[in-house]
Amino acid sequence: MDLTKEIIKNWWLTTTGEAHFTAVMGGLWKREAPTYNKIKNWTHELAEERVIVKSGGKRDGIYRLMDRAEEEVMWWLGADIEDSQVNLRLPFNLHKACYVSRPALILISGDTNAGKTALIDNIINLNLDKFPPVNGEKNIKLLIREGLDLHKERMMNMIPRMTIPPPYSTFRKTSNFEDDILQDGLTFVDYLRPPNPDSLMSIGAPLEAIAARISAGTGIAVVAIQKPPGARSEGFGGIITAWDSTLYMSLHKTDTPFVSYLKLLKIKKPLIFDRNLYQLKIRFRMDLGIRLTELEKVYE
Repeated sequence: MDLTKEIIKNWWLTTTGEAHFTAVMGGLWKREAPTYNKIKNWTHELAEERVIVKSGGKRDGIYRLMDRAEEEVMWWLGADIEDSQVNLRLPFNLHKACYVSRPALILISGDTNAGKTALIDNIINLNLDKFPPVNGEKNIKLLIREGLDLHKERMMNMIPRMTIPPPYSTFRKTSNFEDDILQDGLTFVDYLRPPNPDSLMSIGAPLEAIAARISAGTGIAVVAIQKPPGARSEGFGGIITAWDSTLYMSLHKTDTPFVSYLKLLKIKKPLIFDRNLYQLKIRFRMDLGIRLTELEKVYE
């Protein structure tokens, strides 16, 4: 088979991810110097034509298919969201301080057993009426790692009581959460770990994938992540975890059993302007793994 530029182009159009230009057609051609030079020249031409692009920060010769935005967002034609659905209700009346514009990615970082799951479960219960079923399909989804017995025990102790069966769906999930995100609904991930345990920064990739999924619609994704013990507020992965978030909350354990405090790391649209919300600290008690009682609000 005679190798042509069109064959090279079609190979790139059906290839995913990054590749060295010598990997064309399984690398069968890289042993022949004349063919190698042809492929190299055609690769440069395809890059100039913006079919492929050189991967930033990679060694020379690594390319990927050009990823163009394909659909213009006609934002002036978009359907309005009803007023009753606009702002997400949050525990401790935080919705009176923070506006959650949609679509939105909300992050909850926290120490182990500081109340991440309890906060998620309470946000679910507070917003059941804002995300009613659509065409008979539930519009709130909870993706959990923990055992169903633990989840059942907590939810049965929820106040106010939830109807049974609940008006949201629950699934066990440990990876590829973006595949189950409701584009126009309310999705909870409890919780997200870095996919590569040897690289805590790897948590940025699944967060970006979740953000990309909801950005195509009007949905909200609430994602819990673990944070290192101590005063640091960002979850594992550091500041990159905040890049795509609309609202970022952090939970810290205290020396008092079942008492934690909440701080705000990022607020894209605050509703209070006469106080510094980043100095707000909400101390609360957690009973039965789910009942949250505010103890005090202070600005430090």
